[in-house]
Amino acid sequence: MEAAIKARLTPDLTSAAILRVLIEVNGEQVKKEADACRVLMEGWNLSHHIPVLAERARQRQARSVSALSQLLQAGIAAGEFRADIVVEAQARILMATLHGLMVQWHRQPGSIDWHSIAEEIVRGLRAVTL
Repeated sequence: MEAAIKARLTPDLTSAAILRVLIEVNGEQVKKEADACRVLMEGWNLSHHIPVLAERARQRQARSVSALSQLLQAGIAAGEFRADIVVEAQARILMATLHGLMVQWHRQPGSIDWHSIAEEIVRGLRAVTL
């Protein structure tokens, strides 16, 4: 997924555009790599019983939250995102939302419009302009 994201990133993208790319690529990967996603979800469950999986999951989660936090902070600094958001909490909400959408898509394939989801998430973070 990281390669797919990097392939779509360009230096001129705003933080909001980058967030849209992250969400849309996540959705593309869920559809394209359905079996790998199911294995990932099973790994989440097994991590409660296998310490090495638990540590990998913790590290991956920490990296993802950190990267999303940096993206949100850049969007706040650029005036794109609301200044009143609690950055780390919002990053965790984004992660939970993406994970939940992945589960939902697997329960009902094709049920998620990832582009619309990306637009709504970014719209909710947007700074209010008067």
